[in-house]
Amino acid sequence: MAKASQLSTFERHIEKLVVALCLVLLLYGISHWLSSSPREVEIDSGPRDKAVVDPGQLDEALLDVAQRIEARVERQAADEVLVPNYARLLSAYQAGPKSEAIINLAYGRAVLDPNVPPEPERPELSAADLAADIPAPQKPVVWSGRELPRRDPPADVVVAHAAVVLDWDELVERWNSRLQVARTLPLVTVVVGVDVEVREVGPDGKTTDPRPASLTFKPRVDSLGKEVLPPPIQPYEVGSDPNDVRSDVKRLGEAQWQEYILQPAFWDIWWPAHQWGSWRIHLPHTIVSDAAVEEEAAGSGSPTVPMPLRTVHRDINVPPRGPMETLRTLPTPRAPVTLKQPAKPARTETAVRRPPESAEQVPTPEVTPVGSLEQQKTAGKMLAWFHDTSLVPLRTYQYRVRVKLVNPLLTYDKVAKTPADAEQVSLASPWSQWSDPFSVQQAAEFFVTGFNTYNRTVRVRAFARSLGQIVRKDFNVSQGWSIGARAVVAVTNPADGQPIEVPVDFSTGAIAVAIDFEKLIRTPSITRKTVELLYLDENGTLRKRTLAGDEASARYRQLMKESRWAKATLPRQ
Repeated sequence: MAKASQLSTFERHIEKLVVALCLVLLLYGISHWLSSSPREVEIDSGPRDKAVVDPGQLDEALLDVAQRIEARVERQAADEVLVPNYARLLSAYQAGPKSEAIINLAYGRAVLDPNVPPEPERPELSAADLAADIPAPQKPVVWSGRELPRRDPPADVVVAHAAVVLDWDELVERWNSRLQVARTLPLVTVVVGVDVEVREVGPDGKTTDPRPASLTFKPRVDSLGKEVLPPPIQPYEVGSDPNDVRSDVKRLGEAQWQEYILQPAFWDIWWPAHQWGSWRIHLPHTIVSDAAVEEEAAGSGSPTVPMPLRTVHRDINVPPRGPMETLRTLPTPRAPVTLKQPAKPARTETAVRRPPESAEQVPTPEVTPVGSLEQQKTAGKMLAWFHDTSLVPLRTYQYRVRVKLVNPLLTYDKVAKTPADAEQVSLASPWSQWSDPFSVQQAAEFFVTGFNTYNRTVRVRAFARSLGQIVRKDFNVSQGWSIGARAVVAVTNPADGQPIEVPVDFSTGAIAVAIDFEKLIRTPSITRKTVELLYLDENGTLRKRTLAGDEASARYRQLMKESRWAKATLPRQ
């Protein structure tokens, strides 16, 4: 162990030297700071705005300078950069290419280019406005009468076929005009249904309250005989997925279902000498069918295939003879008869029956031509029709129609005015005008065809319809007697084309009240006598018929012609 006496002087005082050196350095630093620190600070806030402040006032001085600079910036007007109305320009580009100047965006306050008109605010669309844009259908045109539809069991029905024209081009134009502001909204023109109302017209001209018509049609069935109905449109709620509803609308808009709704099918009907044929021989003519005829004449449409024509022989009518020479009968048109030698029997000893020399052609019924729905849309006019088999003879009716279409706002709640506007499935057009009054003739009609002063009777010829064919029967009527009765007549069975005897009700419901055998009638040239029958019809109304009037009746001639057609088509025995 070293002793203390052995340490040198430097070793014994080294710590004192270090402390002294640190003290010297500290004194030097203090003196240098005191000698080099500024007593004033110059602040430059612009080329002509300088200030010198003490270090203690530096923070306040800097804040004041910053506020003065900010005030000058706010007072200085910024350069305005014209920003085009891009939404408006994009809409213009959709109509056609246009060259527009490219504007360089820079710092400054953006304003719209005043040379481009601002885009109007998107209006809120309502279902009520779109419904008001639907044009009313045109006045219905009606054919009414009796037909034998091809269905089981076979029976004649009273039916009305009515046609109505829809102004499709006007509908599309109105809706396009209203919906063009909503560029994301497609134009949907899908028919949902056709409503028909009917009312009765009394003898005094007063009408009953309208009621829904009881329409009928031939159902569409699949291969298993099950009826196939149009696809329904499910309800929509705002906020739910719209794709399913839009798919339903798309399926309903297919041509097969639009035809099912607008132009429902009907059974084929029986036509003398032509067997079964299209019911459209009774479809009323409209501007749509006239346009189809013009297209066929020009060769642009599908030609109408006529129903097959069969040549039939005229029925040779022999006027009945009464017990007295005073019996007079209404002349029946007949063809000249050429006398022939009896036919020689064949070797089989069976006589051959030959038809009369004179033959008459039953006219081919003309089917009313109708183009496809696509052709009708292109032409701007759509045709709708319906069938009514609930009519009562001798009553007068009128129809009116309206059409229902899918609401274009359905599922588009962002452009609809209210949620209810986007949830409403269909829109209805205004009602059309009432059709012209029409009525169906009674089941049996009669005409005065002769008289017998000896028996104080008149001969009437009654017409009725059986299995689609007009048949006739003559009756003698005296004062107080009912006019017409049941009788058995031969007609053609539509099922197999063979003759069949069926009972037919020729009852007219009328009762003879009085007969005047010397009724004077005046014509522009002469005054002559005729027979007048005074009778009560089935409604208890007093009416009269004359022999002279029925001789000139166009209705009588038409019924005689149709009854000849039916009788002439009976197979010869």
